[in-house]
Amino acid sequence: MGKTLVEMTADIVRTQAGAARMLPTELANLIGKTYKSLKNLAEGGVEEGRKTETLPSVIDPKASIRKNKVICLECGREFKILSRSHLSGHALTAREYKQKYGFSLRQPLTAKSLGAARRETAIDKGLGQKVAGARKKKQKNARAKVKSNSK
Repeated sequence: MGKTLVEMTADIVRTQAGAARMLPTELANLIGKTYKSLKNLAEGGVEEGRKTETLPSVIDPKASIRKNKVICLECGREFKILSRSHLSGHALTAREYKQKYGFSLRQPLTAKSLGAARRETAIDKGLGQKVAGARKKKQKNARAKVKSNSK
């Protein structure tokens, strides 16, 4: 069974108080703010000062991949790239994430500007030509192997 909000508040405040000296009034304020924040999160919102917003849980998946950022559809955080380590925090692989939100499996989970920069680097280095040459060589070797086995 999970911890209650009071238990989680106590754990957080205990850790914070152990890391820095606090006056009794600061401690009381921290307890109140922490409990209020946890309660708000449990109800599905994010507290920012006095204003409460809900996480962007209903974002069009295609709109989550933008020019300079990618928005994680699980938590609403913004990144340049949705890494394997971030997705593992949501107990998902990149493949599962893409399937869950209807992305093509070939869709990179990177900001468009980052993808464009990588593409330019690959073109400058001639990586596409190198890959094509390697494929032709592999196919040629495979055909030669089949011919030698059939004799």
